[in-house]
Amino acid sequence: MINLINKITPNFLYDGIKNNKIIKKINFKKYINNKYIILFFTTYRFIQDLFEFQLLYKDFYIRNVEVICILTDKIQFKLNNKIKFLLFYDTNKIISYKYNLLTKINKELNKTIFFIDNNKFIRHISIHNKNINYNINEILRIIDKWQYYNKYGNIYFKKK
Repeated sequence: MINLINKITPNFLYDGIKNNKIIKKINFKKYINNKYIILFFTTYRFIQDLFEFQLLYKDFYIRNVEVICILTDKIQFKLNNKIKFLLFYDTNKIISYKYNLLTKINKELNKTIFFIDNNKFIRHISIHNKNINYNINEILRIIDKWQYYNKYGNIYFKKK
């Protein structure tokens, strides 16, 4: 996997779903303009990931962070308005390739989270084995550190 940290996030033009409504041809870079983003990739087998993010959706919202999910399965399902964040189906794996998650050698996708800042730079990547769930509280902790750094320029306390 090529390191994308401190690089501008790749762009894509895709239909998305939010609150069970289809939004046509979303230009990803325009959509995320001036927003902090958690972009996570998962599969239908790990649908629990979506619901874990949903449970703490308010915690992301108060931090001015938008959660976006990329589902890489061919199976599409109705979420019955339960998921508040934007969802893309990457069934042809174009988005996954743009984020260097798949290569000609590595065809299996690991669950991955990209932390994207309000200037569209990827600031952190967290890669998880498919058998390990995300720790949403750890993601929130990283967001807090990241936003503190953006505001104050230092995440460490100065010694007096």
